[in-house]
Amino acid sequence: MKKVLFSFFFCFFFILIRSQDVQFNNIQNSLVYLNPSFAGSSGHIRNQTVYRNQWPNLSGAYVSYGTCFDGYVKPIRGGLAISVLSDDQARGTLRATSISFVYAQHITLSKEKNIKIIPSVQGSFAQRTLDRGRLNFGDWIDVRYGSIWSDTIVPKAIIRYQDVALGLIIKRNDNALIGVSFSNLLEPNISQAGTYHLPVRTTIHGAYRLAFNPMNAIDLTTILTLQNSYYNYRVNIINKRGRGFTYGLGYRLSNKFYLREWQDDTNAHNFIGFLGYTGRRFGITYSYDSNINKLSGNTAGSHEISLSVIFKKKEEKPKDSESK
Repeated sequence: MKKVLFSFFFCFFFILIRSQDVQFNNIQNSLVYLNPSFAGSSGHIRNQTVYRNQWPNLSGAYVSYGTCFDGYVKPIRGGLAISVLSDDQARGTLRATSISFVYAQHITLSKEKNIKIIPSVQGSFAQRTLDRGRLNFGDWIDVRYGSIWSDTIVPKAIIRYQDVALGLIIKRNDNALIGVSFSNLLEPNISQAGTYHLPVRTTIHGAYRLAFNPMNAIDLTTILTLQNSYYNYRVNIINKRGRGFTYGLGYRLSNKFYLREWQDDTNAHNFIGFLGYTGRRFGITYSYDSNINKLSGNTAGSHEISLSVIFKKKEEKPKDSESK
């Protein structure tokens, strides 16, 4: 009976890490995580860092950190990137850390129309660590003798694995693009008690910039993420005003495919608010998203802060002979 109870707990516990990978609200400051084909898209060396605290009121809150350095390399006409992602679940009970290396080839299809196609590949090395000292259950202890049962299932403290992702972007100028990425292609076993293979994550996204004038533009972004039997649909509308001030709204819908009528309450609706600043070389954005369901009054929503910094080389002054 005790094996059954223990196994049931782990089935429930690991459902939390099986369903979907972390999803960041601010797409503009987590581009390579969205699609590795964004590596080198700024034309310079760039760093993007994001922090997300999901449901801080719950004891099993999710805290995620991510940082990425990417740059465009002219001799190979491609982009390179290195990124680190860390995910902390249940206040340190389960930690996941990965480091990824990206190569994206920038291919110009039409110089006149400025159309590019950017395929990419990403390789990752990851580690999951479980703090078994935080897992304590009363039924582990023999009521009469006070000893811990010797026939319980002991989960692994550390597991390591590798993974591969592919991406593709087609863009025209800097105003419109469409893209698709496929993550977890190796479907690694991520379970620390048994076997569970991380499902492939497919992301389809598009973006369009509507510029009214140099001081006012609206960015529209839509993303559809498919993983296992779940889908996640997001749409963001960001208005960029003069001097870099930005604000906007977003909406996210998460659900499971082929739901029956009695399962309709599994819909997860989120409204997202954005506020930030975006300059030539520096950008910072804060976002807050709130659940519109039964969890809305208990989780305190989700908070996200993201930074983007572009490191540009100083432009060389033209020589006198060349300036004439």
